[in-house]
Amino acid sequence: KKTNTKIYSVLIISVLSIIFIFILGNFDSLPKLKYFYSLDTYSIFIKLNNIKYLNSEASYSDFLIIENVYELFLNIIPRIIYFFYSPFIWEVSNYRHLFGVLDGLFFLVICILGFSFKLLKNKYFIYFLIIYGPLLLLFALSTFNFGTAIRHRSKYIPFIIIFFVGNFLINFYEKKQK
Repeated sequence: KKTNTKIYSVLIISVLSIIFIFILGNFDSLPKLKYFYSLDTYSIFIKLNNIKYLNSEASYSDFLIIENVYELFLNIIPRIIYFFYSPFIWEVSNYRHLFGVLDGLFFLVICILGFSFKLLKNKYFIYFLIIYGPLLLLFALSTFNFGTAIRHRSKYIPFIIIFFVGNFLINFYEKKQK
């Protein structure tokens, strides 16, 4: 039975690798991802979006505006934080933004509870991070306002809930057996 599992694992990794290579081979056909092909094209993408979203009601704070590639590396961590938890309460300029604040608080609570339940020790969660972590990083670096961030991060809510509930149940039953 272990042999079948290894064969399926190799098959799945092979298929995913072929799909990944195909996507990278057709980089120009992907609307936003084609800008991540090189640092020069990413700089163009950044400048275009800074102009587009600079005066937007839901734009990120001014310190997150990236003018060049060096600022990109300096702002990776703040952009990830803004991607997951924005808008913050001090950024609310409209009552509709309060829903975004609640969404950000939901993600903050889930992250805190996930660490308290030792979610990083769950091998399936680690696989999830390996597969979807680069995509989350790409979303964080290519998002310029919290409205778009809410839309992108909401795609991960079902996965987060599955891992959270699953890990909670595992910890609950382990404590109950002791």
